[in-house]
Amino acid sequence: MATLRVEDGESQDERTHLLNNSEKPGGSSRGSPWTAQLILAVFTSVIGGSFQFGWHVGVINQPEKIVRAALHGCDDVDTCDSVNSVQWSLIVSLFCIGGLIGSFTGKITNIIGRKKTMLVNNIFFISGTLMTVFAHNVGLMIAGRIFVGIGAGMATVVTPTYLGDIAPQSIRGAIGTLNQLGITSGILFSQLMGMSTVLGTFHGWRYLFALSLVFSGIQILLLFFLPESPVWLYLESNQDQAARDSLRKLRQSEYIHDEIDTLQRSREEAANRQELSLRTLINIPSLRMALIVGIFSQLAQQLSGINSIFYFSSSIFKDAGVSNPDLMTTMVGVINVFMTIVSVWLMDRAGRRTLLLTGLGGMAIFYAVLTLSKHIHALSTLAAISVLVIVIFFAIGPGPIPWLMVAEIFPSSASAAAVSPCIAANWLSNFAIGISFNAIKDGLGDNTFIPFMGLCIFFTWFVFQYCPETKGRSLEEITAIFVKRYGN
Repeated sequence: MATLRVEDGESQDERTHLLNNSEKPGGSSRGSPWTAQLILAVFTSVIGGSFQFGWHVGVINQPEKIVRAALHGCDDVDTCDSVNSVQWSLIVSLFCIGGLIGSFTGKITNIIGRKKTMLVNNIFFISGTLMTVFAHNVGLMIAGRIFVGIGAGMATVVTPTYLGDIAPQSIRGAIGTLNQLGITSGILFSQLMGMSTVLGTFHGWRYLFALSLVFSGIQILLLFFLPESPVWLYLESNQDQAARDSLRKLRQSEYIHDEIDTLQRSREEAANRQELSLRTLINIPSLRMALIVGIFSQLAQQLSGINSIFYFSSSIFKDAGVSNPDLMTTMVGVINVFMTIVSVWLMDRAGRRTLLLTGLGGMAIFYAVLTLSKHIHALSTLAAISVLVIVIFFAIGPGPIPWLMVAEIFPSSASAAAVSPCIAANWLSNFAIGISFNAIKDGLGDNTFIPFMGLCIFFTWFVFQYCPETKGRSLEEITAIFVKRYGN
């Protein structure tokens, strides 16, 4: 018979159940890790977090001309003026400044817990959504976009944290990718609902924006049925018994000893570990280079120009002479979701570095093809195809991998100090694209995507030169690579 350690506070019935399950192949300890409670927890955190993030990225795209006219007091895009390009760029891009603000609220999750943080986050999503729904001028629309941006920024912290906390070890990678899948699904759903045949009309666009309230309502309702993060309860709040109860609920099993042991080791390591400040991290050559790699991977994601496609794809397709730009914009979302799923399968087979090089290199090539096709009117179909291929290359490389690399290249003592500047780089570069793309398009015309082609070439060179392959390597092995190359 297996020898089992009995935790303090466990009843005799629990001990008997543990002994029985340890001997039966069909016991709950041997069942599928995908329990009903875990699925509910994943769905709840994603629908009100990363899905909301993706929704607010994409919802502004399809009805652009209608919203621009409505904010100018018009009800017909063909007979009156609309808000100008600078004002619209602010509406689109100040969402990212809100995201930057929200991303620096990460400590809140350690103070009040993951569930309460998600509840608080809905205050920003709901208030920002109401502002955009009732906006009749640019100022209120901008304020609303900043507020939903703060919600999106907080979601980039609390959603992946909660998912990582509740995930069983055997499916942690799969659950982790659901965060990115939530973002891409949110973008796709906003594009579908924003089509001119659905809610992308003068009478429907405010209802389109209001759908965000439904996602918040679903999350708020379901949060009352969710357990708090067992990691937060055990490591941050010192509620050991509550952590055990949370794990039992998530696993629908009494066999939680291995996970409790892991949490106990983490508690002991944290007590003996000295957290590094950002200044200390910068002064250590190996960690400084890891920070540069982390920041540049985030810059590569945004400065590859992908959000110029997500934010402005309808106008890009229209300028390319596509007869149905709404349909093509929806195709962008479908491909992004599908290829994100494919990237889950590729990630541990091809390797992070290889996929990042392939993705950035492929984007550079097809930016060149897109530029060429925009100069030759007969190749307008090729322009549309090029945009779709660019999205494919993004989704297998620069899309999911930078977030994964940030989690893999820093030792635990440096992660707290290192992650914040990486996230800040992502949001600031996202803002730069949103605020400048219309000006770039107006200034360069058919050569609009040449700067992005150049940036993709640069980042391909950077990844080839400085980014190590992290696939199949432990944190200690990755740290040793940086120490060997750059010193300690």
